[in-house]
Amino acid sequence: MKSLKLALGAFLAAGTAAVVAGPSLALAQYPGGYGQATGPNPQLIEARRQIDAAQKEVNKIRADMQKLKLRIQAKYETKDEWETAKKELKSAETGYDAARKRARARLVNTAAYKAAKEKQTKADQQVAALQEQGDKADPKALEVAQQSRIDAGLVIRKLETEAMANDTKVAEADDKLKDAKKAWEALQDEVKQAMEQDPEYQAAQQSLDQAQANVTQMRTQLQQQQAQEAAARRAQAESERQSRQSRSGGGGRGRSGGRGY
Repeated sequence: MKSLKLALGAFLAAGTAAVVAGPSLALAQYPGGYGQATGPNPQLIEARRQIDAAQKEVNKIRADMQKLKLRIQAKYETKDEWETAKKELKSAETGYDAARKRARARLVNTAAYKAAKEKQTKADQQVAALQEQGDKADPKALEVAQQSRIDAGLVIRKLETEAMANDTKVAEADDKLKDAKKAWEALQDEVKQAMEQDPEYQAAQQSLDQAQANVTQMRTQLQQQQAQEAAARRAQAESERQSRQSRSGGGGRGRSGGRGY
């Protein structure tokens, strides 16, 4: 963290100097002045290098925090209630998925669902056939076929939603899943509280917050420098354009006057 703060300080100092100095400094950063640049702005290259280093520091702190979290969590994983809650959650998820599959299997055999699927398939075929005709296709026929496909899809979705909502087995499985999730989340809250009370983890969290703030500040400073440089380039280009026009206009009048004598 110390090296990161030093890098940030140097970067901000350089960036502030550039902002205070104005466009002329941004142009002077290129060997030979504006219009004769031999390469990228070295100050911006250094700024990006420092940002990369700062981001690596952020990533390192996050990795360290993950290790700390796993260490704290390991203390809870050995408890019987942890393993029980984990198994019950997995069982509830499996039961819920199975109940939904059974409900859907019953639905696809109903006359209403079969009719909607048949309508959807027919509309798909009509749309595909008309699209193959390209510009020769009847726009109204294509519109009707597309709307028919949409209508069939809405009916299918409605039937599926109602089938799940009205199936008692799905409802029971859903209730079990919700209870299992609550039990599991309660254990996760205990782990979270333990991390909040762990001095080492909290110190790492503070370091992460500072490191992330540093990266954000450095990126903002870089964007300001890039905007300043772009503005300076535009201003210099406009100045040179006006200068050329002035010389061209003045020269033309001189030659015209010479022919008049």
